[in-house]
Amino acid sequence: MAAGNAPSAVSTHEDARTRLHSPDLQSLMRSLRATLTDLDFAHAQELSRLETKRMDARLRGHIIETLRKRHHEHREPYVRELARLQTRMKAALAAA
Repeated sequence: MAAGNAPSAVSTHEDARTRLHSPDLQSLMRSLRATLTDLDFAHAQELSRLETKRMDARLRGHIIETLRKRHHEHREPYVRELARLQTRMKAALAAA
């Protein structure tokens, strides 16, 4: 490649930013965040409904702990995927 045709560091960096911030990637991250928000909202509603029911305190505590564990298990794949995407973006930007 001739020296005059070599991409500049600025354009290479801009290309990396464009790839990393493409509409598809932004859409995926937005979707993952929306799913996490939905899961959090549903969990809060379950806890709120539980508080209105009359029951033994130990049973309530057991149910709350079960709900928290289930909530964490449901969220975890989405949290991992978001972290993976963020790590990928940071690495690509550092390399650009």
